[in-house]
Parts: sequence; structure tokens; C-alpha cells
Amino acid sequence: MVLLALLAGAHQVTAQGTCADLTSVNGQAVCPTCCATWASQGKCDGVQTVLGGANVRDVVCRKTCGAYLCGTCADLTSVNGQAVCATCCATWASQGKCDGVQTVLGGANVRDAVCRKTCSSVCQPPSPSASKQPPPRPPPRPSPRTSPRPPPTVPCISPSMYYIQYPYDLKLSDRYNLTSLANGDCEHRMWVLNTDKPFEAPPEKPTAPRTEMRINNNYASGVHSISFQIFIADGTNASSVMQILGGTGDYKTSLQLRVYDGKLMRYNSASEVLETNVYNRWISVNVTHNVGTNRISIAVSGRAAVDADGRGTPTAGHYFKLGVYGQVGSSRRMEARYRSIKVL
Repeated sequence: MVLLALLAGAHQVTAQGTCADLTSVNGQAVCPTCCATWASQGKCDGVQTVLGGANVRDVVCRKTCGAYLCGTCADLTSVNGQAVCATCCATWASQGKCDGVQTVLGGANVRDAVCRKTCSSVCQPPSPSASKQPPPRPPPRPSPRTSPRPPPTVPCISPSMYYIQYPYDLKLSDRYNLTSLANGDCEHRMWVLNTDKPFEAPPEKPTAPRTEMRINNNYASGVHSISFQIFIADGTNASSVMQILGGTGDYKTSLQLRVYDGKLMRYNSASEVLETNVYNRWISVNVTHNVGTNRISIAVSGRAAVDADGRGTPTAGHYFKLGVYGQVGSSRRMEARYRSIKVL
């Protein structure tokens, strides 16, 4: 059965069939006692995720958490606390977003969660063949690169660990390219124009243009880190290239690494320049977020880390993002490439 990832606020409707805890998700096994353990840890709150971003209550442990009553199939009217307009599903279907890959409204899958009736994804009893996962897509054929190859120490980040946000009126390939490297790593190339549309279609609140990798590592406690190599294309200016989402009060983020005039800095603080002359070369970055102490450590090019205060932890928690996201005064084109991505 197609997995249904519905968060709190969405009305409860499921595919036809028996409601049960899963035995595997995102290619990983769910142990016989896992759901009971997660329930005892309070993870049946509709927010917390496991095993590559799968929601505990609404996807993995539906029987244990008591989240679902098997019923009829329908398009949702709200998801992730946001309304789904009456014509949204028809619009997204006409844009080709019923492909089982594209998401809207904070990461909800169009075909398998929001527009199940319009996309006709799970409105029929599943056949034996439908219950099988489709075979993985072959990796794109490597193309020649003039950039140096990274050392063979970090494999390509699993596709279950992220999805790409890009202008809603374009195809993914219009703003994103994935290249397999000979050493088992891969290179993610993301670009955007400052005239591009936001990643969510109306009636959603418009945001600045972006092409970003949204990491599925939601957290609200503990110590979390990400390391990567980044290549920032010449001319990219006034663009965020890495974010930690989630802050309290008026803050939506706890960290942004931005590029201004060839300098990598924390937000737009000229007193917190982390690296200069960043264009057209590979730079290593490591970011660690300690939620308990509200401190963020940033190490660039192997130098001693720079520590900074976080901006608090909201109820929804935090997650990491990589990619280009235009800021005030951004250049016409913004581009960055990423490889050797490791999330802990």
C-alpha cells in the first residue's frame, strides 16, 4: 500500500485496506517492538519522524498510535496546518505533480497524501503488483566535470533523506541536476533566477525564489550536524546557501550561511565572515547545532570552528537545508553545487 504521510490538522482518511503498523519504510526494517517503544517515548504526537523522515503516528505506527480509521479515499482540505484550496489538486495535476515525487505545503506528497482522489493513486484496492515498491531509477549517466573529485569517504546521500524545492511552474530538471561521481559520491547542482516563482503555487504565501534540498532530519533536541563540500558559482550574490530552519519569536531560522560579494558569512553580518574568495572552488563546511545549549558551531575549510547563538527551538523543531535561496538585492542568477553530504 502506498504510504500516507499526513500530519496533524489533516482530516483522517486512508487507502482501502487494514490499518496496521508497517514492517518496513524507506527501505529500512521496522522492528516488532519499535512502534511500542516510540509510543512510550511520546513520538505519536503527529510531528516526530523516524527512518528517513517517516511520520511515526501517520505512517509507520498507525495501529499502535491509533491515528487512522480505514475509510474512504478523498482529496484533503488541509495538510500540515495549511488549507488546500478547492482547485489546488486539479491545478497540481495539470502541472504534472501527480508523479509520486513532487510535494507541496511543507513536504506533503501530492499524489500519495494531498490529492489522492484527483491523482487516483490509492482509491482502488491494491493489487499484488501495486503493493510492490517500484524499482529504483537508474542514476544519471556521469558527465565530464572540470572540478576535482572528492575523496572516496562519503557515499551519495540517500534519496530518502531529502527532497528538492524549486519554482512551482518549472520541471525539476529546469533548476536541479544530480551527477553520479566515480567514487560513489554524487554532485547536486542547484540554481535559480531572481525572477523565478516561489516553490509553492498560489494560494500559498509567496516566498523568494529558491532551489533547495530540504533534509528530512527533523529534530527538537540533542546535537545534530551536517558536513558538505560546496562550490559557489561566480556572480552568485545575496543568496543563502545553507539554512537551519526553525526559530522562536520573529525568527524563522536559527542559521543562514549567505554569500555577499564573494564572501561566505553568517546571515548578512560583515563582522562574521567565514571565508573569502569563495567563487568557483570547493570549500568544506561543517555545522553542528546543540539544541540544549542553543549554540551553533560553524567550521569552514578545516579551520577552528566559529560559535554563535541559536535562535531558540519552536514546537515544530528544526531541519537542515542546502541550496540557493534569494535574499534582498540578490543577483539575477544564483548557483551552488554540493557533494560529500553527511548528516548526523
